[in-house]
Amino acid sequence: MNTGAKARLEIRFHDGNVITFGENTDVSIAEFHHGEGDEGTHATLKLLDGAFHAIVANLLDTRRKMDFKVQTPLGVIGVRGTRFWGQHDNQFVQVLLLSGKGVYLENEQGRVDMTQAGIGTDVKPGEARPHKAEKMGQKTRGPGP
Repeated sequence: MNTGAKARLEIRFHDGNVITFGENTDVSIAEFHHGEGDEGTHATLKLLDGAFHAIVANLLDTRRKMDFKVQTPLGVIGVRGTRFWGQHDNQFVQVLLLSGKGVYLENEQGRVDMTQAGIGTDVKPGEARPHKAEKMGQKTRGPGP
């Protein structure tokens, strides 16, 4: 899926999860399987370029299994019951925890966990691992809540 200039796309899944993509975003749904009972839901997005905001509501329900990831060329963003923002372009991938249990950014060289709202991290091409998580504030840009 591609969004154009000044365009946004909102996807509302039947299980209550919502993902909003900002302008000029290139993303695909690599995997989506909504299982019944203990089987749970598995979702993987591939973000090639652009920004997004995700509310992964079902991760808050501990009775159901949920696996939600966003793959980028620079690392994988994994979610643990949260609302978060992310962006990828050719210069970096950036992630910010907005609320909830936590989110992580992981590549072959390491993993950084974010467990407090307002904390985020990024990684740039050629860098060994994601930067230490820190308060991000106005550094971020994208589709917003």
